Amino acid sequence: MQVLDIIIYITALSIILIGFFVYRNPDSIAGYNTMSDEQKGNYDIVRFKKVLRNILVIGGLLIIFVNLLLGLFELNAWRVLPVILILLVVCFYIVYKGRNFYTDNESKNSVRLYWILSIPFLLIVGISIGIYYGIKETEVIVSSEKIKIKGVYGFVIPTENIQKVELIERLPAMGYKTNGFSGVDDILKGNFRAKNKEDYKLFVYSKHPPFLKIIYNDNQKVYINFKTTSETTQLYNEIVKNL
Repeated sequence: MQVLDIIIYITALSIILIGFFVYRNPDSIAGYNTMSDEQKGNYDIVRFKKVLRNILVIGGLLIIFVNLLLGLFELNAWRVLPVILILLVVCFYIVYKGRNFYTDNESKNSVRLYWILSIPFLLIVGISIGIYYGIKETEVIVSSEKIKIKGVYGFVIPTENIQKVELIERLPAMGYKTNGFSGVDDILKGNFRAKNKEDYKLFVYSKHPPFLKIIYNDNQKVYINFKTTSETTQLYNEIVKNL
C-alpha cells in the first residue's frame, strides 16, 4: 500500500467518524452551535443530524470503494480527482438539505451562505497542501544500509539490493504518470510509465540534468536529481561511497 492510499483511506475514515460524531454530538455542528435557543427551536436538528451522518458515511465509503476500484484497474493517476468530486457533492448536498430543516427564511439564507463560503476555503486548503508536498524538494537520506527517499511518494531501497548507479543526461521517453505529481514547473514525482511500457519512479526537475539513475531489485529503476548539478553529483558520490 502506497502513502497516497493511506492518505485517502485516512480521509475516508475520518469523514465516516465525523458523521457518527456529529450525530451523537449535534451541538458540535458549525453554525448550529452558535444559534440562540430560539433559533435552535426553529431547526429540526433530529432529522438534520441523521441526514448529515448518512451523507458523510456514504461519502466516506464511496471514496474507499472508488479508490479500490481504480487500483484494481491500475488507474492510479485518477485517484485524487474522485476524492475531490465526492467531497464537493457531499458539501453541496449538505447545503441543499440543510436549508430544508429551517422554518425561518432568513435563517435558511444564513446557513446556505455559511456552507457556500466554507466550500471554496476547504478546497483551497486541500489543493494547497497537495501542491506544497508536490513541489517540496525531495529529501534523500543515504547510509550504508539503505537509501531513504522521503515524501508522499517516498520509499526505501536497501543498499544490498542496488545493482547499478549512474549519472545520465536524459530521462527515458515518458508515456504518462500512473500515480504521481506533475504540472507544476518541471517537477515530476511518483510512479510513471515510459512509452515502451516500462514502469519507473521519478523524483526530478526534468529540465535540470544530470539525473541520478538507480537500478535495484531486479531491474527496477528510480531517477533522482536536484536543481543544481553540484547537488545531484554530491548525492551520486555519497551513494557510491556507501555501496
